[in-house]
Amino acid sequence: MWHERASTSWHGPGRRGHGAGSGLGRVIAERLALAGHVVYAGMRSVASRSADHAATARRFATTHGVALVPLELDVLSETGCRAAVDQVLSEQGRVDVLVNNAGMLMSGVAEAFTTEQFLTILDTNAVSWLRTARAMLPVMRRQGAGTLVYVSSTTAHVVEPFMATYIASKAAGEAFAESIGFEVTQLGIDTVIVVPGAFTQGTEHFAHTTAPAEPAVTAQYGDLAAAVAQIPQRLEAIDIAHQGRTADVASVGDALVEVLGQPRGSRPRRVVVDAQRKGVEDIDAIRAERQRTFFTALGIDHLLDLPPSPEQHHQTISDTTTMEAHVPDPLHQLVETFYRAFSGETDLLDEVVTPDWEDIPLGPGQGPGPDGVKPMINGIGQSFTDFHIVVHDVIDGRGDDGNGSIGVRAEMRGTHTGDMFGIAGTGRTVSILIHEFHIVQDGRLARTWHLEDWFGFFNQVGHAPSIGQDDQ
Repeated sequence: MWHERASTSWHGPGRRGHGAGSGLGRVIAERLALAGHVVYAGMRSVASRSADHAATARRFATTHGVALVPLELDVLSETGCRAAVDQVLSEQGRVDVLVNNAGMLMSGVAEAFTTEQFLTILDTNAVSWLRTARAMLPVMRRQGAGTLVYVSSTTAHVVEPFMATYIASKAAGEAFAESIGFEVTQLGIDTVIVVPGAFTQGTEHFAHTTAPAEPAVTAQYGDLAAAVAQIPQRLEAIDIAHQGRTADVASVGDALVEVLGQPRGSRPRRVVVDAQRKGVEDIDAIRAERQRTFFTALGIDHLLDLPPSPEQHHQTISDTTTMEAHVPDPLHQLVETFYRAFSGETDLLDEVVTPDWEDIPLGPGQGPGPDGVKPMINGIGQSFTDFHIVVHDVIDGRGDDGNGSIGVRAEMRGTHTGDMFGIAGTGRTVSILIHEFHIVQDGRLARTWHLEDWFGFFNQVGHAPSIGQDDQ
């Protein structure tokens, strides 16, 4: 499904973190929506814990006539991240931008934090970015375009005391974002790292900060520890000295909207929004120069920039997601349409296969050609609620004329609610791996060899057959 400007932005919260429901994440989501993007605002427990935030997002959408949709998303769960991506794909057909904004704050004397607390903030502020990337990158690879946005912090560049665990998590996250960003440039995927300064108002960051678990250790630091409580007031004083008022969190959303409006390949890798003027831009300029020199010596300087692309049109999706996509590759369109047909839109099958298309092997009772498989597709739809197929990889082995073989690695997903292979509905969510090979002939699929992991299905619904054992 195509939109002139479709954007999906997720802000996925973890533990005491903030997502698109509040603070910085909420402002980014609203600004993107007002700019014309279709925004999916990720938040944890939409129906319970985040119900108020979800209601606020819906009211904003109604009041302003924009597309801002609450999305169930827990960035501490890899399964949850993939489910969120699947929902957006099923409703929009693609995802163009991912905005990683999930985060939590810890402040206090470093020694007083436990290792468990440190691992918690690392999981939320850094490891979660790997989870969202693993869920999103297969989609962007197929699209041949996309933008990964990460919200970092100036403290990852200009280190301060009393925030050691937070700063370490942000530095780890930003290093991950930049490194993986180099790896995906040649796939047409852009990376933007937003580097905000501190905001004492308009966010829940300071109000929800996590204190050290061992205050007895903090007490041994004497008056030094009391300086922590004075930081917000001193930050406000710096802001007022520089610009006559406290920093406005909306400036981050506005900066991101502006950057995403720029053509692919011309966007800065980092966007600094810092009312305290710590000089991160100067540090970044030196780093960028040294990186290019070193990458050139290594022979990998091409990874610093996106490759030339065909004419583009813009499309965006938001929570932690906003992206821009070029005209889809015909092969990927062919594959996506084929598997949409098998996800229930059976009429699409006639658009992508030849009239004498062969499906090998035929299933029980399946007739030949596209008409022969349609009843089977409908039957699967009756056995699984929310049945859909997610394509992970396409291997292109065609010749210069566009004809030849391709390989596809995909996954069937759904909730087992009806009879399948004589097994009554179990209500379990299942994932069934698929490996298929197709022959492409003049822009259509002429032959398909398919292999599904039905043994995995039996395991997931609790009906795995016994092997090598005599019936008793």
